[in-house]
Amino acid sequence: MGNFGERLKKTRENRKITLEEVAKSTKISTRMLHALEEEKFNELPGGVFNKGFVRAYARYLGLDEAKTLADYLSAVGGEPVSRPEDVELRAIAERKEREGTVNRSTGLPWGALAVLLLLVALGLGIWGFYSREQVRGALVHHSSTSARPAEGPVVTSVPAASSQQTSPENAGAEETGAAQTNSSEPAVTPASAPPSPPAPLTTSYNPSATPAPGSFIVLLIAHEDSWISISVDGQPAYTDSLVAPGEKSIQASRRVVLRAGNLGGLAIFFNGKKLPPIADDGKAKTLTFGVNGLEAQSTPTEP
Repeated sequence: MGNFGERLKKTRENRKITLEEVAKSTKISTRMLHALEEEKFNELPGGVFNKGFVRAYARYLGLDEAKTLADYLSAVGGEPVSRPEDVELRAIAERKEREGTVNRSTGLPWGALAVLLLLVALGLGIWGFYSREQVRGALVHHSSTSARPAEGPVVTSVPAASSQQTSPENAGAEETGAAQTNSSEPAVTPASAPPSPPAPLTTSYNPSATPAPGSFIVLLIAHEDSWISISVDGQPAYTDSLVAPGEKSIQASRRVVLRAGNLGGLAIFFNGKKLPPIADDGKAKTLTFGVNGLEAQSTPTEP
């Protein structure tokens, strides 16, 4: 074995490649590959076939094709004369070499395809981000323009007592006058009907005013600032601070639950009658009113 064949064989063995693997990739039979390694050139078809075999084998092993071909020509001592019967084999070898070149040139450019896919994914990500931001901005704008304040059930703010409003001290006298006036008028029997819902309160409330049939009125007059929370017939109605000398009137048909942080600073009227002052120990208290007046006072709790 000469230097040419020995170099091919050692390179293949160092890379742990079998002749069958080389033959499968280069389309050269193992018999021809073995003849190249053993430098048995008389077993090769000769001419352009041999050169094609040497180039394909060198390319597969990663060797320099031109140098390997030069070593081959040096080993054979010049170009051998082709035999007439090898013409057909030479044509087949040339065709296979051309097919291999075409297959390599038409292979998919995986690198360029990967870069293209990466750019597409990046573009979709940016587009999705800006689309979400635009939708979020539109929703915020819509909610800010369409928002409306919640309506309280039946509680309305009553301004401070004016010079024309009757004071609580004169409530008794006015109530007596109203009773005398009503006694001179013929009695009117209300029609049989279910209790009507609480009517809206006026902005100026007279403590001695008679509530609508089937309902009652609770009036709060603040002598000192106090936060209050009110529910009417089981529905939350008002939660805020009542600033002196402000007033708040509540009309209900079944129940009013009042919770205040400073009951001692409030004058409380039920259907025009002032309730006795409630001791203030600095703690929040809860009062419950029914159709018959104050029902119960809960145990003081921390606000």
